Amino acid sequence: GTAGLIDEAAWQVRAADYLAFATERLEPTSPTSIALHLLRAERDEAFAWDPAAVTVDSLQAAWTQLDTWADTGDFTLMYLHWVHSLDARAVAAGRAHLDPSVIAAIESRMRDFRYRYDDPLPADRLDNKWFWSENHRLIFAVDELLSGLALPDTTFAVTGLTGAQHAARARPVILEWIRERGRYGFSECHSNVYLPLDINPLLTVIELSPATDVELQRAASGALDLCLVDLAAHLHHGVYGATRGRSYEKDKMTARDENTFTVANMVFDDTRLADGSRVPFTSAADASCLGLITTDRYRVPQLIADMATSERVGTVVERHGLAV
Repeated sequence: GTAGLIDEAAWQVRAADYLAFATERLEPTSPTSIALHLLRAERDEAFAWDPAAVTVDSLQAAWTQLDTWADTGDFTLMYLHWVHSLDARAVAAGRAHLDPSVIAAIESRMRDFRYRYDDPLPADRLDNKWFWSENHRLIFAVDELLSGLALPDTTFAVTGLTGAQHAARARPVILEWIRERGRYGFSECHSNVYLPLDINPLLTVIELSPATDVELQRAASGALDLCLVDLAAHLHHGVYGATRGRSYEKDKMTARDENTFTVANMVFDDTRLADGSRVPFTSAADASCLGLITTDRYRVPQLIADMATSERVGTVVERHGLAV
């Protein structure tokens, strides 16, 4: 517990509630489900699960997506970084862990991934990844940083650079993205689809970057504050009610289908019904919840929580994007 941050005891209850929900059933095809099971085993000595159910074959869809350079492979690689890190912690602590062949498969994808649109493109390859939307720019840079840090002496297949060189070139991109959001706001503003895809990479870099990189963690924490203010200032009993810079039909039909619903439900506990019960979580593989529960380097400021749950009528003044 720290002055100005949400109550630690209450936070841990909410975190445990979500983990219990998320680990009712392992999805061995889902990197996020796997990571959540590793996390619960780390936090709860009584929790038992079967890491042997996770195999190279069970994750074939992830390998295919990454190997064919398909769209949203950067999301998948980000979630695999959580698996890679949490499994290393399990090994170090002597807990049940994944088969080393799964970890080797993750590391080979770190090495072989194409992280930038202007990296060499072999004549016989087609790259279908989308590099340029607001969330992808950050996620690719976070993936590259963490892959480079994980394999600093390895030569990466696409560029011929070492992992250390990849990490060095990715770090300034992350800081630039954060500074841009502080100055210009979000082009994907109030997005009930893509706000979590800003939250996730920020949490990933906060927790998985070296503890010594205080500048990067402080910058990412400030940007995460900004994301959560964006959500809290427009939240009403779990509904992220605002105009959007980007969304889809699914997320517009009911708040329970919003990609922000589960993380808002866990963080702000803002969906209590008349009988005091909470509207159930909807996603058992929420990467934002994974990051917030795992890290002890970030806690939500109480002021942001108060914004989310206040019944007072207020006015929000904000600016997003650029007039081009």
